[in-house]
Amino acid sequence: MPSNEPLSLIILAGGLGTRFGGPKQLTPIGPNGECMIEISVSQARSAGVESVVILTREVLAPRIESELLPRWEGKAPQIVIQPEMLGTAHAVWCCRHAVKEKCLVINGDDHYGAETFQIGAKLLRDCDDNEGVLIPFRLDATLSEHGGVNRGWVRGEGGYVTGLSEVTNIQRQGARILGNEVGVGEVELPPDTPVSMNFYGFPPTFFDYLDEHLPNHFSENSETEAFLPEFVGQAIQQKKLRMRYKLSSAEWFGMTYAEDLAYVREKLSR
Repeated sequence: MPSNEPLSLIILAGGLGTRFGGPKQLTPIGPNGECMIEISVSQARSAGVESVVILTREVLAPRIESELLPRWEGKAPQIVIQPEMLGTAHAVWCCRHAVKEKCLVINGDDHYGAETFQIGAKLLRDCDDNEGVLIPFRLDATLSEHGGVNRGWVRGEGGYVTGLSEVTNIQRQGARILGNEVGVGEVELPPDTPVSMNFYGFPPTFFDYLDEHLPNHFSENSETEAFLPEFVGQAIQQKKLRMRYKLSSAEWFGMTYAEDLAYVREKLSR
């Protein structure tokens, strides 16, 4: 892909923020009352992104339209509704008709930093048609002081992801960092473990992969959500997708708990 060709951005913004106490992605946090979506879009545009898709649930769409869109600058985003909250892989699949080019995918309630968008966009533009990108962060830079968090554990070699698995309820236990790897059990992770914060880049062919494999997932696991780490890891193992990765040194921060809000606002005020 030419270095100046624009990319699309999918923002996963369907969460209700149960632990936080409301939809985090729409909470004013910036110096001028910006929400996290606005901050991320500004940083993404600096990396060459023009088209934005906001994936949300039906109950939140009116708030996005009334609170966010009147302040929106530039090309208006497409709003896509996820009819059922069936996981992040299903959420990306719901955007298949709105995105026809390579796209970045992010959480609507995480701050990734401008550097992360620059790294991700450059890597994705350099990718072949069956390649995507994953921009991880150091585990110890993504923990919360207010409770456990879920992260995607990234294993890699030679600049490519070799494995990706979901680890839940990660938190410090004294000098150790412990969590529960899905399907495995309790694991201890070093502080510098690369973890996914759901900053991905995908080729259009990944939508085809989801189209083929999501039905099998739900027929075999009718009550289980479909998460991106699971499907990305599966596609890598099946050699249907190669994922380049490069660790970001930008400062990540997010809002899992209400107690995180003051910290995030203080960071963004600098």
